Amino acid sequence: MDERRDAIDVFAEVARSLADENTLEATLQRIVEEAIATVHGAEFASVSLVRARKEVETVAATDDVSCRVDELQYETGEGPCLDAIWDEETVLVNNLSATDRWPKFSERAAEIGVCSILAFRLFVHEDRMGALNLYASTGDSFTDECRHLGAAFAAHAAVAWDHAREVEGLKAANETRTLIGQAQGILMAERKITPDAAFTLLRETSQRRNVKLRDLAQGVVDTGTLLSGD
Repeated sequence: MDERRDAIDVFAEVARSLADENTLEATLQRIVEEAIATVHGAEFASVSLVRARKEVETVAATDDVSCRVDELQYETGEGPCLDAIWDEETVLVNNLSATDRWPKFSERAAEIGVCSILAFRLFVHEDRMGALNLYASTGDSFTDECRHLGAAFAAHAAVAWDHAREVEGLKAANETRTLIGQAQGILMAERKITPDAAFTLLRETSQRRNVKLRDLAQGVVDTGTLLSGD
């Protein structure tokens, strides 16, 4: 990327690119790819996501190197991406071998071939936490300009991530309503009951069996009936 390109043009292009994706998985993958193209010095990138507010996992990556460095941080319990998630919004280290901040992590990360790391916290709401991790194989790869540009990119990425989650949630909710409607129709025809009675039967069976209503409805659609004598 030409470093002299106007930042407004850069992020207009980034916003359009991220908006083009229609699934959460595709959006996350585009985020890491665009991060490499946008932030000078970045060779590898990944997104780490917190599950259940305690477990961290990599949900998108450009390559195996970033996945291995991420896993090393999860394994040792220390590293820039974890600090970005829990303690600081931005973490920059331009020479892993020259810092004693993460002793268990740094030496092994250097063996993988990473020397510089720039990590940004990604969040829109408190229950959605993660980090954008940028890696480089050489020292002093990230300047202050990279840090500022990366922070702006991370803000765009967080909004895109949140939007993709919302769209995916709405899509899943619509699919669930459709599935339940199909199950109601099957039970209405099979048992000669009203729509309300069919829904009540599904809900009560779901509660009694401790099965999600969507999963129960899927079973009715797949088999054409409520099984187990219900």
